[in-house]
Amino acid sequence: MKRRPWPIVLLAFFHIFSPVGNFFFNAQYVNANRLAYFKAHFIQENLVGSLFFFLLPPIAGLTIYACKKWSFWVYLGIMSVILVHSVINWGSRPEVGSIVPLLILFTVNIVLVAYLLIPAVRTIYFDPRLRWWETKPRYSVDYDAEVKFNETVAHAKVVNLSESGLFAQMKDFMPDDGSRIEVSFKDDGTLYIAVGTAIHHQRQGEMGIGVQFVHTSDSTRSLKFLIRKLNIEGKRIQWREPGPEDSLLSWFSEVIKSPKGLVPKVNKKNNT
Repeated sequence: MKRRPWPIVLLAFFHIFSPVGNFFFNAQYVNANRLAYFKAHFIQENLVGSLFFFLLPPIAGLTIYACKKWSFWVYLGIMSVILVHSVINWGSRPEVGSIVPLLILFTVNIVLVAYLLIPAVRTIYFDPRLRWWETKPRYSVDYDAEVKFNETVAHAKVVNLSESGLFAQMKDFMPDDGSRIEVSFKDDGTLYIAVGTAIHHQRQGEMGIGVQFVHTSDSTRSLKFLIRKLNIEGKRIQWREPGPEDSLLSWFSEVIKSPKGLVPKVNKKNNT
């Protein structure tokens, strides 16, 4: 898959539009006129409750969609606030005799939070290297390069790069993951020097390292110029573009065959 996982997209969609569903469900449940029920939310004494009703679920949906470390905790916090408010609101309204709506809310919240706690889902939020859809377009190149680490200089071959990093094949020397390194190479006589962090070792034809750039303003400018040049030359790697296999229909067909499709497939060897 080359786009944001469909389960996360649909979960975010569910939260963003849940106030609409909740509105019609509640209006039907209390047998109220929908227009009158809607206006009742904007009476002064109901404004705080309307904030919880209309705004917090969409905000929770947007945090899910963001897929950042902070959004994971913000989402859990919002869901907790919604749940506590619902319990207090139900307890303060003795005219609402049935506990069924509250139990439904409890069940839905538990299922949604439990889904985000699945290890394969949770790691996407905490490890940016696994968010493959955020990967910048990558370009196929063939540069002879030098890699400097401390006092060691080694020869390498850069086989692909993006604005955020590159992959270099190396034979004689392999920096440890997390090492700060400098990579220099030439394109049409222009020297490019990029500083970055070695983030993983893997084989692409030959053994090599993925490098995540640590940009300065100068390196950002020069790399963007190079990327534009490579794009004009048609060197963009097309297999990274979303295809029919990444469509919602394709995902839905996979889920019908196996419930495993509900959990994103995490490829821990994604390049930068």
